[in-house]
Amino acid sequence: MDFSSISGAGLAALAAAGAGIRKSAAPAPDAPPPASPEAPPPPSTGNSPVARAPKPTVTDVQTHFDAMTKTLVASVVDKETGSVVSEVPPEALRILAQRTAEFRGKIFDAKA
Repeated sequence: MDFSSISGAGLAALAAAGAGIRKSAAPAPDAPPPASPEAPPPPSTGNSPVARAPKPTVTDVQTHFDAMTKTLVASVVDKETGSVVSEVPPEALRILAQRTAEFRGKIFDAKA
C-alpha cells in the first residue's frame, strides 16, 4: 500500500485511530493487578489433578526370544501388577512379520 497520497490531515487521522487501537482499557477498580512475568504462580489448592503426583511404579525389563518370528523381544513389566507396559518390537509388528514371511513363502519359489 502506498501512503504517499495521504495528506497531513489523513496521517493525523490514521495516527489517532492507531493510538486508539493500541490503548488498553483501564482496569476495573476492583480487579486484581496483572501478574508480572517474574511472579511465581499462585499456590495450588490440592484439588486439581496437576497438584496430585502420580504414584511411582516399579518396572522391570525382561527379554525373551520369540520362536514364531525368530526375534528377541524386550518387555517392560510392572512389578506390582505383572502387566506388560511396553514391548520392543510390539506384538502387532511381530505378527505382521510372521504373516509376511508366510505369504512370501507362498508367492516366491525358494529354489529360484
